[in-house]
Amino acid sequence: MTRTALPILLPLLLLASACGPGPAGPGPAAGPEGAAAAAAGDGGAGEYSSGSLRFSLTEIDLGEILQHEEHPLEFPFEVVGEEPVVVTEAAPSCGCTDVRLEVEGQPYVLGDPIPPGAHGRVVGTFESGTFKQLKKTRITVRGNGLDMPIELRVQAMIQPIFIVTPSQALFGEVKAGEEVEREVVVNAVADFQVERWITSPRGFVIEEAGPAEPAPDGKRILKRFRIRLTPDAEVRRHYGSFVADTSLGRRLEIVVQAHVFGPVRYQPDQRLTFGMLDRGTSISRRVQVRAAADPIPAPQAEILDSELFTSEVLTREEGQAYTVKVAISPDAPLGTHTARLRISFPDAADLPPHEIHVTAIVRDRS
Repeated sequence: MTRTALPILLPLLLLASACGPGPAGPGPAAGPEGAAAAAAGDGGAGEYSSGSLRFSLTEIDLGEILQHEEHPLEFPFEVVGEEPVVVTEAAPSCGCTDVRLEVEGQPYVLGDPIPPGAHGRVVGTFESGTFKQLKKTRITVRGNGLDMPIELRVQAMIQPIFIVTPSQALFGEVKAGEEVEREVVVNAVADFQVERWITSPRGFVIEEAGPAEPAPDGKRILKRFRIRLTPDAEVRRHYGSFVADTSLGRRLEIVVQAHVFGPVRYQPDQRLTFGMLDRGTSISRRVQVRAAADPIPAPQAEILDSELFTSEVLTREEGQAYTVKVAISPDAPLGTHTARLRISFPDAADLPPHEIHVTAIVRDRS
């Protein structure tokens, strides 16, 4: 190429570069309309709109309310701008709130265009249920308008119908045959009567312990209940609830717990678990047997319902403490294995036998 050709070719190359390649087919138009088309599809709403939903309020504070109440919600809005707006979703963040939309007093179908100047509202119901203290939730409105999605917020300070103090009547460890009392205080929104006890745990008795009295805040009332663990309560761990229908139309629940032990104490007293172990492994677990007060004879132990476990009694302190050693055979096959460990005493001791459930899961080592 000669030096004289460069001044001619250089302008031609620059012109071709500026023009770029020829069109491969139809594409979005330039300018605002093309940008809108490219950005289309907020939740299937189509092209974005220059219109918007203008809410007269976006937050509702229900203040102090009670459990199990329903409160209506209403967020009015107006479509402003020159283009219609499409709403594709109005989603609450919590199952405590249901939501629907209305436009000009009629139910709104998601996806329909709402014309400029139209008035509507997001309506619903907030259910306080069993929530306590401060509860917040929100409603997210999605669509193709400006500034969407929009969050509408709801909050409430929810007061329980009943507050039981302490939250559970804990009796701890109690020797069989003893009678023990506990008292709980029920802080209620108003004075109430127990219409009937629906459930009452065996071995426990409950009764009111005096008239109602004002709570320190002057807004609620206090009512006391006395709970007795009876002498005939079974030797075992007790966990249950007193549940009552009340004149306030809501149920009252008082939870009780106790561990009643007899002349002999077992640890663990109900279940002996090996957990998960590899096939071919020989593992043992232990049950501690000790006298609660008076000396006890050496126990006898046997395994029921399985030949894969063995038991052995070891003396730690004559008349006071023994250990029952339970082992699983290394030949135990894969799977879950169960048995019953029965611990008994000579007839002359007049001590009841005790059974503990035994479980083990054998897995493949590989």
